[in-house]
Amino acid sequence: MTDATSKSRTARLAGVLLLASLFVPAANWVFVLAPLTEGTLTATATAMVTHAGMWRLAIATETLMAVYGIALGLLLYTLVEPVDRTLARVGLLLKVAESVLVAVIALSTFATLQMVTHPTELAADPLHAFAARFLQLHSTMYVISMVFLGLASAVFFGLLYRSRYIPRPLAALGVVAYLLVFGSALVGVLAPQYATMRGVELIAYLPSILAEILIGGWLVWRGVDVRPWPRPAPG
Repeated sequence: MTDATSKSRTARLAGVLLLASLFVPAANWVFVLAPLTEGTLTATATAMVTHAGMWRLAIATETLMAVYGIALGLLLYTLVEPVDRTLARVGLLLKVAESVLVAVIALSTFATLQMVTHPTELAADPLHAFAARFLQLHSTMYVISMVFLGLASAVFFGLLYRSRYIPRPLAALGVVAYLLVFGSALVGVLAPQYATMRGVELIAYLPSILAEILIGGWLVWRGVDVRPWPRPAPG
């Protein structure tokens, strides 16, 4: 297998996982988590027992997200390592940290579900109320992982910009989009009352959605320009 063929295959696999990193969490939220958590504490507590299978599906999906998040980091590292090994390693470590946090969220949700569906000597009503409130904060727990997601993606797309492996406007969109994600996550930690405003959410996340669709689609469709790097800018 030639180096060009290997890089093209790596790029296409990265594109598939990049698209998955957008559509799988979105589907998990819209079709599974939102119906279970967007309600009163009583409704959420009831759903924990009556729809335990749906919760387990959400936990399994988030565990899978953590696994392919690490795989995506390794693929992107392989692509951009010739450009700047140090920054590529930083990006990979940030991506691994993000995936570990996603796995921790899945683990904490699983533990909470186990407490509710297999109660012991604890009183049921206070336990259910606590667990329901905890699960309603499920999306909030992602704020910290989004800090690592924003930084890791900005690093990787910045290296793709330098390499010219993909069109520079696409790579630049990725950098800007994920710096916005990083900034929004910090706002979510420091001033959460502003992070949930509709305008702030749109500004923070719409560019990243567009970037993942365009860059992921480009990598799947076209792969990367595998001519030796570095190359002079076209004059």
